[in-house]
Amino acid sequence: MKLANQEIIIMNRISNSIMLFCITALVSSCSGYYAYQRAQEQYRDGNFQEAYASVEEAKKHDPENVQYRVSSTIIKNSTSLDFQNKIKERLNLKDYVEADRLIAQGLQFNPNDDALLLLKKQTINERSAQQYLAQATNLFQSKGIEASSEILALVKKILDLQPSLDQAILLRNQVQDAKQRASDPDSILAQLLNTPVTMTVDNLPIRNILSKIATQLSLNIYYDKDLRESPLTPFSVKDLPAKSALTLLLTANGLSYQPLNANSIIIYQNNPTKHKQYQRSMIRAFYLNYAEANLVAGYLRSLLRVNDVVVDVRLNMVVLRDSIQVIRIADKLIELLDIADPEVLLEVEILEVKKQSILNLGIQWPTQIGLTPMLRGGAPLTLNNIDGIGAKDLRVGLSTSAINFLKQDSDTNILSNPKIRVINNEKAKILIGDKVPVITTTVNPTGGSVSESVSYLDVGLKLEVKPTIQQNADVEIVISLEVSSIVKQITSANGTSSYQIGTRDASTTLRLKNNETEILAGLISDQEISNANKIPGFGDIPILGRLFGSNNNDKTRTEIVLSITPRILRAIDRKTLLDTQFPTGTDNDLSAFESYLDSLILSK
Repeated sequence: MKLANQEIIIMNRISNSIMLFCITALVSSCSGYYAYQRAQEQYRDGNFQEAYASVEEAKKHDPENVQYRVSSTIIKNSTSLDFQNKIKERLNLKDYVEADRLIAQGLQFNPNDDALLLLKKQTINERSAQQYLAQATNLFQSKGIEASSEILALVKKILDLQPSLDQAILLRNQVQDAKQRASDPDSILAQLLNTPVTMTVDNLPIRNILSKIATQLSLNIYYDKDLRESPLTPFSVKDLPAKSALTLLLTANGLSYQPLNANSIIIYQNNPTKHKQYQRSMIRAFYLNYAEANLVAGYLRSLLRVNDVVVDVRLNMVVLRDSIQVIRIADKLIELLDIADPEVLLEVEILEVKKQSILNLGIQWPTQIGLTPMLRGGAPLTLNNIDGIGAKDLRVGLSTSAINFLKQDSDTNILSNPKIRVINNEKAKILIGDKVPVITTTVNPTGGSVSESVSYLDVGLKLEVKPTIQQNADVEIVISLEVSSIVKQITSANGTSSYQIGTRDASTTLRLKNNETEILAGLISDQEISNANKIPGFGDIPILGRLFGSNNNDKTRTEIVLSITPRILRAIDRKTLLDTQFPTGTDNDLSAFESYLDSLILSK
C-alpha cells in the first residue's frame, strides 16, 4: 500500500512538472509574439532602437523563430542607417561635436558596426584636415607664395587624410600656379597682356597699330621675314585686355603670334607651316594612378590629334611631346580621367533553415517465413530421400518484427555572414561548401593504356555579385545565388564514381540605396517520403489497419534566406561643370584655352 502511494506521489510530481513546462512554454510564446508586434509598431514609427530592443526580447522567448531573426537583422541595419544619416548630416554642417556624440551612441548600440567605425575615422580625419586647411589658407592670404613650402606641406597632410577634398586641391593648384607665374616668362607675359588697352584708329597699316599697342605695354614686337604688308585697317577697343585686342586684330588679318620671352612676341602668317616653325614643343610625362595608360593615350590621340605619345605599361605612364598649349589641355583632360574606381563593401547574411519531421508508428510484422530441411544423421538432401521429409524435419525462420512508435522533429540553421569588398563593375564570388572530386578514366584504344584525370565540382552555396555604383549613390547589384548538394553517388560498371547534384538557383538585379538592406527568400525545398509495411488486406482496414502494419513518414523542408547590404566605401568623384567643360580653341589656334587658364589663375 505504501509503495502504491509513493508511485502516486511521483506520478503527480511528473504531471505537475509537465503542466508547468507547458504553461511556461505557452506564456513564453505569447510574450514573444507581443514583443514582436510591439517591435513592428516601433519600427513603423521610426523608433529603431526601441524596436530592436523589443525584437531581441521576442528572440529570447523563441530563439529559433526565423521571422524574429530576419526582423532583428532588418531593424538592426535600419538603426545603423539612421545613425549614419544623422552623423553625415552633422559632418556636412562641420558639427563635429554632435557627430562624435552620435557615433559614441551608435557604437554603444553596436560596437562592431563597420559603417559607424568608418564614420568615426572619417570624422577624425575631417576635423584634422579642416584645421590644417585653415592654417594653410591663412598663410596663403597673409604671405602668399613666400610661404609656399609651408602651405604645400600642410596641403599634403590634408590630402593624406582626405584625398578628394576639393578645397585642398584648389589651394594646392593656386600655390603651384602662383609659383609658376612668378618665375615663368610666359606667365609674366600673360600678366602683361592682361593690361587693358584703349585705342581708336582709322585705316592704319597693321604694323602701326601694333606699334601703338607695344608702346602702351612696353612690349617688344618682332615680325616674321615672310610677313607681307597688310591693307589699311580700322581698329577700335576700349578697356579690353591687350591679349584679347591682339587676338581680334591678328585673327581678322590672318595672323598669329608666339611669345618669345617675358616682354616679347613675334607676329607671323597664320598657316600650318609657320605654326610648325614657331611652335615651341615640350615633353611631359604623366604618371597615372588609376586610369590605364593605353586608354588615356587613345583619348589624347582622338581628341587632341597627338602623334608623339608613348605608353609605358610597366610604370603606367604616358609620355607626350607637343606644344605647350596641347600639353596644358592634356593635363586638364588627364586630371578628369585619372580618378579612383568606386568601391563598395557588400555585407551578406545567408541563413539556411532546415526542418525535418519523422513519424514511424505501427507494428512491423514479419515479411517472410523461411523453411529449412533438417535430415537425421547429417545425410545430404537428395531426390531419393526428399519424400521422407515431414513436418518434424523442417525448421521455420521468421524475419524480424518490432513495434515502432517514433516521432522526431529537428531544426537546423546554417548561418554565414561574409563581407566582400568589390570594385565598381567587377564580379565577386563567394563559395561556402566543398569541392567534390570527380575522377574520369580514359582508355587509349590503340595502346590499351588507361589514364585518370581529376576535376572538381563546386557543391554548397555559391554567390556571385556584380555591383555598379551610380552617380546618385545608388548601387545596382546583379546577383546569382546557387545552392547545391549531393543527392546520391552513382558507381558505373567499371567502378568509376559520379554524383547526382541537386540544385536550387536564383538570379536577379537589385537597385539599392547606400546602406539599404534587402531580403531575398523563397528558395524552398519540400520533400515528403512515406513508406508503409503492412499485411495485405488487414493493413487496409480503416483505423484497425494500424495494428497490421507500420507507417514511416519523413517530411523535410529547407529554405534559404539571403540579406545583402551595400556600403559605399568610395563614391564616384563627381566633377563640377567648371571642371568638365573648357574651351580648346581651333585646330590652328589654341589661345582660347590659354585665355581660359589665365582667367582662372587671375581670378584666384
